[in-house]
Amino acid sequence: MGTHVSVRRPRYLLALYLGAGIGLAAGSDFAFAQQPSFVPATTVRDNIATTIQNIRLLRGAPEGTVSCQGNRGGVRPTIRCDVRYVDSIAVTGIEITERDNPANIWTASFRPFMHEEDETAYLLLVDRSDADRAASIRRSAQDLAELFSRIAPKQRVAVAAFDSKLDMLQEFTTDGKAVASALDGIRTGANIAELYRLSLEAVRKLGQQDAPRKVLVIVSDGKFDDTVYKHEQVAQEANRLDVRIVTIGYHNKAADMRDLQSLRRLSADTHGFFFETPGGGAGISARGRHEFFARMYAGAIIEAEALARGVPPALQISLRHPQGAATSFTVLLHPGVATPESGNVPTTPMDSSGLLYRVFAWLADDLTRAAAILAGIAVLLFGFLVSGFAWRSSVRGRQDKSRPPSPEPAPVPASQGSGTPPTLRAMPAPPTEAGRSAPLAWLEFNGVPGTVPVYKNRISIGRETDNDVVTDVKELAVSRHHAVITMAADGSFQIANRSAEYRSEPNPILINGTMRESGRIADGDVIKLGTGNYGFLFRESRKTGR
Repeated sequence: MGTHVSVRRPRYLLALYLGAGIGLAAGSDFAFAQQPSFVPATTVRDNIATTIQNIRLLRGAPEGTVSCQGNRGGVRPTIRCDVRYVDSIAVTGIEITERDNPANIWTASFRPFMHEEDETAYLLLVDRSDADRAASIRRSAQDLAELFSRIAPKQRVAVAAFDSKLDMLQEFTTDGKAVASALDGIRTGANIAELYRLSLEAVRKLGQQDAPRKVLVIVSDGKFDDTVYKHEQVAQEANRLDVRIVTIGYHNKAADMRDLQSLRRLSADTHGFFFETPGGGAGISARGRHEFFARMYAGAIIEAEALARGVPPALQISLRHPQGAATSFTVLLHPGVATPESGNVPTTPMDSSGLLYRVFAWLADDLTRAAAILAGIAVLLFGFLVSGFAWRSSVRGRQDKSRPPSPEPAPVPASQGSGTPPTLRAMPAPPTEAGRSAPLAWLEFNGVPGTVPVYKNRISIGRETDNDVVTDVKELAVSRHHAVITMAADGSFQIANRSAEYRSEPNPILINGTMRESGRIADGDVIKLGTGNYGFLFRESRKTGR
């Protein structure tokens, strides 16, 4: 009996594993089938060129670049955007709406960049100057060989070394062994390092490559002997040619770390990143290599499909990150317009630095200049203060001379001297909300938070605190991000269900008792959120006259 059972059990387990495998495969195919799949346009007529505007990086989202392309040759228009960051950050959610009609939400998906699909052209530029750095130079070449030991099918890698001149040791190739051999052959050269002149030459050589993404990797100690060429020339040319500069800094002593500032600035001003080695001749550890590639491939690939046939004028794309960080930008769509002659989609910098940041950077370039400017500002402020006190004193003196003598106070009537004090006339109280515009509408909830005024053209509703209107936390039938209300150009209001973004079955919205995914709402409509009775009465200000 025992033998019979032991023979049948593996058969049951085998059948169970096969069934689970078939079910998982079917489920995976179904899941992938639901995701938009972008195919580039094959004709100019079907192509959708794009322009990126209104980039906003909120609550610590790193800088980077973005590029988008579209195709209207299928049943419905599709779009793909490549969002690259200079530092690793997760993407937890996405929303794509039509700018002029926010109720139209595109079906969207996102995924990280994969090494196997990378189409980047890399130029590895090694600083070989200074014979005293022989060990550090060998270590840096070995680190690069380990970082680029596995070249993806669509990647191309070239190797160059510089001191007072630039030598191409390996032209662009997909052969990892050729790259490793070129790096292994690097030896020390002259004691002069023309960092900016030869970086500019490398940028121009890399810019000639026909690749959607170009990265110049500079390995150096940051010391330079340039007298004519400057940092600004390299950064300006790299940004013009869409070349991203990634720098790896090596130092033997703590005192040498200040020289790495030149590498930091090159990376920061070209939307790359700076990677510092441990120092003391030590190379990049396994953990460091993992961090390097996490930053190199930081970002997401976005693919989306419209719900209707037509191409809207523009899309509004918002990405959510952990801890409330967010990235948003507007994509203007130009159907029937060709991409540039190179065939590569142009990238747009995502830069949060404004005029104030550039002023501080300009001051930091020269400490003597900064000190002189600050001293001048201090002298001007002191002069204004002295002049102000002097003018105020002179005005007071003239007023005292021209002022007539004060009259004697009138005697208090007897009736007031022994009774209650005289009645004083009250002054009107100041307004409580000076200058605030009238609400567009009100949401009269049947619980917390009560009556809520609406001042914006777009508000989100849900239990999470990042919503514009936070519902009662005890009403668990309401989703974390349940609904969004938008106001169209003609003054009408629309409500749309947001729970479909992260739920397999959307949490319902009922408009006057009818379940709707989205729809127009007007004054007096009753909106219920979820499966309970919680909701609100919608009131328009132009109807109520408040």
